[in-house]
Amino acid sequence: MASLQELIDLYFADPTETAAAAVNNALRGLDTVHAAFCQATGHYYMEQEHGMRSCFLFSDPDLLTRFAALHKELVLVDLPIQNRLQPAMLADLYRSGFERIVVNAPDTPYALELRDLIRVPDYSGLPLEQQPILSPEATGSVIYLAQKLHGGNADGVIELDVLRRLYHAPFLLAVQENGSAASLSLPDGSRCCLAFTDPQLFDRYNRDGHYHKRFVYFDALRALTDEEGCHILLNAGDGAQLPLDRTLLKAAEDHAQGLFGDVILHSMKGDSLPAGIDVPTPWPQALADALTAQLQTQKDVEAAYLFTIRREHSAAPHFLIALRWSGLPRPELYEQLYDAAAQYASGRDLEFTEDAALSGLLRTHEPFYVS
Repeated sequence: MASLQELIDLYFADPTETAAAAVNNALRGLDTVHAAFCQATGHYYMEQEHGMRSCFLFSDPDLLTRFAALHKELVLVDLPIQNRLQPAMLADLYRSGFERIVVNAPDTPYALELRDLIRVPDYSGLPLEQQPILSPEATGSVIYLAQKLHGGNADGVIELDVLRRLYHAPFLLAVQENGSAASLSLPDGSRCCLAFTDPQLFDRYNRDGHYHKRFVYFDALRALTDEEGCHILLNAGDGAQLPLDRTLLKAAEDHAQGLFGDVILHSMKGDSLPAGIDVPTPWPQALADALTAQLQTQKDVEAAYLFTIRREHSAAPHFLIALRWSGLPRPELYEQLYDAAAQYASGRDLEFTEDAALSGLLRTHEPFYVS
């Protein structure tokens, strides 16, 4: 019987649906799968691959060890998952905002969407405050930012993406018996209210049952910081907890409404492109043409910019495509653009973001596409 790695090799030799199904079935049948786990955050290691939050699984622990050596800025450890526990692992990945699985990177990275292995649960019949999974996208974006902060390579694109997702996310606010927001007292005398993007994270923090939970939206968090002068501690007690003050919440609101004043996060200040981002030289006209052909079929994309961005552990810069949307972003378009244009990228990876993530930095740069 062929091993998982042999089936992956067969898939790359002839990438048919039959070959992909054989790999997926072999992955489900592994006695033990080895997951890359980030000790700093207490979550599975996450990367943005082709615009999707991805985790990394391995059939052989030696492959994971080699992968971890490429990411020395973080301590990645082997989390072995026995076959009977794999459904719980997949559910945890979905709850934590993962969208994609990459198997046996970096040599032969076979990728599949999490939806290919798990049936996404439908909790629409339950009140929001009773749903066991509340806001996977917000949870995943916070985990990713925390991991990048621990690794010392967070940037403004990531930070502003988190703020945008939080602006649109639902939350669980910890409240006391009398209905007032629960809070912690900080050493400087200020207060910190507790909000969560995930019910399990709330339950884990509230093991003693001191607090109740109230379903709220972003406006309620803004009101707490404006009216009561407290900060917000998001996902308290988790390795990826995130403190939010009035300035950051105001920045999230401004960013979501297309207003970009002076409140820009640390790595995105000024009018020049941030460190590591540049205009491609020579200009990749074939890539721009392929992206344009696909964008012309999309009514909700107003403009697109093309840059290069340097990433650690990459020999060549990646291409960074920033889209200006007329409405809410559609992450599924990023995958469509990748499929249409990857062959023109000269072997480089493609990354996608919103033009707003680069804020005022685009004022002196022309888009390659305008609808």
